[in-house]
Amino acid sequence: KNHEIDMHFITTIAKLWHEHVMGLIDLIDSYTKTFSLMQMDPMDQALLLAGGMECIAHQTPREVLINEMIEIAKRYGDETSPKLINGIGHKVIEQLAK
Repeated sequence: KNHEIDMHFITTIAKLWHEHVMGLIDLIDSYTKTFSLMQMDPMDQALLLAGGMECIAHQTPREVLINEMIEIAKRYGDETSPKLINGIGHKVIEQLAK
């Protein structure tokens, strides 16, 4: 399929990245008990950071964003990814959406 790239979507996130990434990492780490974001599988790291940044930059509805993150985790993550994204991702997105 021929997909268009939404450059506005991407540049908005890129512009806000440096301002928010450290706070987002701290927020994610506040919901982990035995490991940090940097100890997670790279796909899980990417999903949590990308989902958090999308929430900050575009105010995507929580339910839509969480469902997208879980579906991507099912497709590209390992067998534990969907559960991890559902648990931690849900808390992070809920906090960011306040």
